[in-house]
Amino acid sequence: MIKNTAAELSNSISYYYSVTKNDLIGAKEFSSRALFYDNNHFPALINMARIAWIEGEKDKARGFNKRAKKIRPSDDLVRLNIAFFFLEDGNYDAAMRTYKKIKVLPDGSNILDTTIFLYTVFENTGEAAYLFGSGLLNLKFGDSITGVSELKTFLEETNGNSKYETLRNYVLTYIKDEKK
Repeated sequence: MIKNTAAELSNSISYYYSVTKNDLIGAKEFSSRALFYDNNHFPALINMARIAWIEGEKDKARGFNKRAKKIRPSDDLVRLNIAFFFLEDGNYDAAMRTYKKIKVLPDGSNILDTTIFLYTVFENTGEAAYLFGSGLLNLKFGDSITGVSELKTFLEETNGNSKYETLRNYVLTYIKDEKK
């Protein structure tokens, strides 16, 4: 019980460092402490996956998410990371199947951080799949006006590019279904 409380407290401090102070070093330190107290602490594994990805350690990020998935295989935060990994790999069909499984993100999930992260990756790389991810998440869980705007830009940016056909078809079908 004490170890679990220590893990929870450490992870809460990690979240504070990450979100409030934008300090990944502090966030990583406290998520690592949470994992020291409880090697299977789900929120710390999810935090470490995000931190590792931001630091460019993509294999470590996938490893932390894989550990989190063993604990909660159907968790929507795990699915969100998996969808993101599929986008990174260019496996858009799998990304779409995974995004469709995400129903609700738990209370305390900061979707704004996630969409800002995806949009920033889009701006830095020019890879339109990240713009799609940001737009879709905004539409489903965040600011729907921003989501529509990002998806519109996605359609404009990818017009005529068959690489994005799966993602484009999803957006176009979604728009058509909404008009009904």
